[in-house]
This record gives sequence, structure tokens and C-alpha cells, in this order.
Amino acid sequence: MDFTDLFAQTAGIVHFSPGRYFILSAVKDRLVVRRSDREGIVQTWLVDNAPSATHAALAKAAVKPAPSEGWITHAEWSPDSEYILAAVAKRGIVHVFSMRDEKWTARIEAGVEGLTKAEWAPDSRNILCFSEWGVSANVESVINHSEVEGTATYIQFPKHPDRGYAFRKDGRYFVLAERYKSKDMMGVYDCPSGYKLIRFKVVIMNLTGTNYIATFVPTDDPLLGVRHILWHPSGTYLLVGGWDSKVQWKEPHNWLANTRNRGFLPFTKTTATNTAPLFVGISKPSTMAPTASVANASVMPKSGVTHMQFSASGALLLVTWEQCPTLAFIYNFPSPEEPCIPRLRSVIQCAQNILHAQVSHSPTISGTTIALCTGTAAIYLWNDDRVLDESGQKGELAECVSVPSEKRFACKEIRWSPDGKGLILMDKDMFCAAFEVVEGEDVSSA
Repeated sequence: MDFTDLFAQTAGIVHFSPGRYFILSAVKDRLVVRRSDREGIVQTWLVDNAPSATHAALAKAAVKPAPSEGWITHAEWSPDSEYILAAVAKRGIVHVFSMRDEKWTARIEAGVEGLTKAEWAPDSRNILCFSEWGVSANVESVINHSEVEGTATYIQFPKHPDRGYAFRKDGRYFVLAERYKSKDMMGVYDCPSGYKLIRFKVVIMNLTGTNYIATFVPTDDPLLGVRHILWHPSGTYLLVGGWDSKVQWKEPHNWLANTRNRGFLPFTKTTATNTAPLFVGISKPSTMAPTASVANASVMPKSGVTHMQFSASGALLLVTWEQCPTLAFIYNFPSPEEPCIPRLRSVIQCAQNILHAQVSHSPTISGTTIALCTGTAAIYLWNDDRVLDESGQKGELAECVSVPSEKRFACKEIRWSPDGKGLILMDKDMFCAAFEVVEGEDVSSA
């Protein structure tokens, strides 16, 4: 692999552009855009971190703000790579910059409700801003946006600022968990119509944890709760990872019809190896709930699923477990047309605890590649379609790749490029990029 030099970053803000040709990073109050295929800076902006008028009026005059309050808290590319947003949440401001016009800029100021998070909508022309204390989720338009004012749509009382919302894959609809008349509801909004509410109270369950339409517990034993959920790429399976060292999946075939759109189906054990945590399948309808003594436990045990991720095709599933932090399990996962019995394929064992593991989601790369890091100056790669010998025989291969650097570097997080040909490796305050060298390909022309 080819590696770039080490560059500074803060708050882990380093992202490939959707087309992979640029890398965006933030250093305190400055945005930096680099080409991913060669050294050098393409563009840089110094973010005006002057607080919003409301924030300045409410600030205590006697208290001197810390310098880090003016640093960028999060930044990201628009889906079409034309714009970049940079939010300074502690000052209640969001700046938008254009890659095509260096002089164009837009500024969004939060009111008294404050700002916790900002992210792009799929159309690349609207920004979703979440306020503090769950007051509102504002959809700010950057079209014809002047430097101070623009148009916005306000949705009151979102349940969470960091979860409980999603866009449909094509960006047409936006679903949000929200509070309405002191009740938890699901709102579905039509994005092209200015986020007009089209449906309320979707039949799932009360989000507060009471008055369930139906309850779901994977086993007959008391359960600590759900830790992770994950959709299959085809949308036909829903995986549930709990604290009980098991992964369960929701079978797609006729489950809505069989439960009248209301229930979950309980799970029964299938064949599993003795060396890996269990997978569990589905059988008949039932309703159960965890006991109060377990549900109210103050200390969670070191067990359960810490990470789940499918390959692009959904044929492979990566799972890591807290009770065996040095191991990563790779399962063969069947297609919806096949009997739903996942089989353990490989186990990757590292000398130290795995801090981060990511599957490349690119369909253009031969095979499926998984990257892992353990807080050392190296990354670990596993691929299921590598050439193993001179005869051309292919199979799975795991390898360790050291990061060449004169400085001390401990890789703690990994991010794949959209095309699966590159990786961003991050330390606490530094990062570098790595690219796979394909025989016969000129890396500098990528």
C-alpha cells in the first residue's frame, strides 16, 4: 500500500469526498481540502467563529470562553461534493462553503435553542440542524442563501439529536422520532414538498418503553436489552445484537402478514460452533419482557455485540464481541432465497484489543476487504479473494501493514473511501491516507 504523510486534525474530522478525489479535514478553526492522489492543499478556509447574536447575548460576561469553544465540532461534504459545512456547535453557528466558488459562503445562526449537530440532507441543498434540549430540528436551505439569512423549516421536539431519524434511500421521505402532545410519535415528512408532514403515529410501538403494541425478547431468559440493530443491504433482514452474546435476525418471509403488522416473532437456537457467539433464528409468535431486576441493573456486564457490519452484497457479516475484544468473527450470511442459517467462516485474532473494524462497501474491488486497527502503527487487512500462489489460486488472506512514519502514530480509527481503494487512518490528533497499489495502475492518476 502507498501512504501519505501525516497531517494534523482535530476532533476526528477527516472525510473522503463522495467521489474520493478530495480529503476534508479540520484543524481547530480551519478547514483544509487536499487531493487524495497527490501531496498539496487544494483549498483552505478560516471559519468565522464569532458567536451568534443570541449566543453572545446569553453568554456570561465574567467568564472567559475557552479557545476550544471556537473550534469546528463537525464538518462534512454534501452528497454531490459541491459544498462543505462546518459547524461550531458551542457558538451556535454553521458555515457553508462552495468548492466551485471560493468567495461564496453562507452562515446559519442558531437562536436561543442552541445547536448540537448539523448534517446534510440527501439533496445537497438543505442542512438539518438539531437544537439543544430537543427543542427543534431545523431544515435550513442553502439555495440563494445570503451570508446571514436564508429559508428554514422547523420541526418541533425531536426525540434525539444523534439517532431516531433517517432519510429514505432515494431522499424522498424523512422519518423522525419526536414528541407530540406529550407522547412519543413517528413523523414522516415529504422532502420535495418542503418537509410537509404526511403521516403521524406509525404503528411500531410507543417509544417511551411503555404501552407496547408488542414486545420482543430473543430468549426465555431475562434480557439486558438491545445493543445494536442492523439492516441487511437488501432490506429483507433486521439483525438485533444484544448484551447476551447473541445476534438475532428477523425473518422477512410473511412476517408482517403472520403478525398482523404488530408483533415480533421469537427466536430459537440454530446450530453454532463452540468457539463463536451464537446466532439465533425465528419460530412462532410470543410476547415477553425483561424482568425489572435485570433491566434496572446499574452495571452492564462486559459481553454482547460491539459492532456489526455487512459486506456490500450482504454475503458476509462482520461481528465483534466485548467478551473477546481481540477477535473479529466473519460469517457467511445467506441470501433471502436461501435457508437462513449463517455459518462461521473465519476468525481474525489480534495480539491487542481491536479498537475499530470496517468492511469496504465498494462493489468495484475484487472480493470483500475488512480493515482493523488495534492502536498500533499498523493496520490489519483481510480479503476473501486474494491470489495465494504463482498458479493463480485464490482464497482468503490476512496481512499486517505497517504505517511508515518517523513520528509516533497509533491508529485508532479507520474510514474507507467510497470506491474502496483508499483508507483514512486516524490517531488522536493526526491522520494519513493509504491506497492499495493495483498492478499496472498509476496511483498518481487516481
